[in-house]
Amino acid sequence: MAAMIKPFDEEHGHAISNVLIVFEFSAPLSPHVFTDLRAGGKLHESLKADLPRVVEQQQMTFNFNVGADHQMFAPPISQPGMIGGISFDRIKPNGEAAMSVNVQANALLIICGEYERWAKVSEEVGKYLDILNPLLSPISVSSLLLQYTDIFKVSYEAGQPCPLTDLFSSQSKYLPPSFANISDSFHSHHGFFTTPDFTLNGKLLTNINVNVTEAASVFDVNIVTMHKYMLSDMLPLIAQDSEINKIIKPVFQYLHDQSKLVFGDLLTDAAKRLIKFDSKNPA
Repeated sequence: MAAMIKPFDEEHGHAISNVLIVFEFSAPLSPHVFTDLRAGGKLHESLKADLPRVVEQQQMTFNFNVGADHQMFAPPISQPGMIGGISFDRIKPNGEAAMSVNVQANALLIICGEYERWAKVSEEVGKYLDILNPLLSPISVSSLLLQYTDIFKVSYEAGQPCPLTDLFSSQSKYLPPSFANISDSFHSHHGFFTTPDFTLNGKLLTNINVNVTEAASVFDVNIVTMHKYMLSDMLPLIAQDSEINKIIKPVFQYLHDQSKLVFGDLLTDAAKRLIKFDSKNPA
């Protein structure tokens, strides 16, 4: 029985709900660094022009008191004026972020919720890194992360739930073969380390989370593929010429290519044709 497969974005021919890019800092930012991001700061208006919703996150303090028999902790205390993070967003009509730049004490997170092509995402990330250049100049990163969330809806004409063998390849290295016998909800989590075939020394952590829920014979399929490049040496975000480190764009292109290889392995050829998937295409 052939499945009816509906990807997240039929208009643009892909299933990508959002893309997350993370730069994990080698050391936490000092609270005073956020001054330039707050209202009246040098970087605030530059970011707000594109990302008008601004949310400040207060720094929280947790006090733990360990007793003889058990451990207790007091409620978290926010310190007035102490910023733990600040985010700038552009919001879609449904309330989700179309684009978000979130500066935390330990990381910079950039989320794209309106995906069209990887080249466009890469260009936007570069634009926001350029804006943040003054803030990033003393910062090194310990890891770089790229995560895709893909969503499908799957149903069958007869209204009878069937195994998702029209969507997922029975030959996939990243799914247990037993999925081909399951006509109900299931979850699969697979993770492993590899040595990256790239110029930066380190380890590559790959995680594949597949979550399937079924209701009234309709399957909601959520696929999260994450690649985290854990660096052996700290990587400065700003080079000696005061420009964004030229290795940043190629390393994320590498993570993107790795993500396509993993995602392509999960799907059947028919499902890949549906979303115009081509492992050699940079889209």
